[in-house]
Amino acid sequence: PRRVAGEAAIAARYDAVVYLDADNWFRPRHVESLAACHRANGSAICHAARTLHRIDGSVMPLLQRSDNTEHVDTNCLFVAAEAFDLLLLWGTWPREISYIADRIIWHAAKARGHAHSFTGALTTCYEASHRGQYHAIGEQPPPEARPDVDLDAMFSWAASLSPGMRDDLDQRWGFPVTALIASLRAQRG
Repeated sequence: PRRVAGEAAIAARYDAVVYLDADNWFRPRHVESLAACHRANGSAICHAARTLHRIDGSVMPLLQRSDNTEHVDTNCLFVAAEAFDLLLLWGTWPREISYIADRIIWHAAKARGHAHSFTGALTTCYEASHRGQYHAIGEQPPPEARPDVDLDAMFSWAASLSPGMRDDLDQRWGFPVTALIASLRAQRG
């Protein structure tokens, strides 16, 4: 869906795109603050930060490691027309790494040299619906919480790639994809 919407935005000659998943929401003036950041800095990509929320909407006292540096959630992004090449990347990666799509887009943006600026505002609200997010703060997950993503399957898939396949991934997205996957594995310990 994001790729199709991106193609439509390009065809309609939009000035920028902002994403919002159905289970997330924006605080007032989110889009306005991103547009102001773009006008002030001229950056092709601007981003806000996010707060994590329980399924009932209450704020979780949880910060995720590397948010706004190594990872920027797509719901936090403002992508101006000069970076619309990123819109065409959605869904072009192997299914096995779709769990880290936000990271792929962010790393591809940096690797392609797109200037980026941070608004400094926590204007994206992200629903934390996975069990592990509740366990991380010592809470029992609600019954409707989803199972955690099985990153071990992605790690095994990446480990099985031949050197040629690894090079192909890196070339297609312009940054060392398997190194990103390895760094995520190292973070898990």
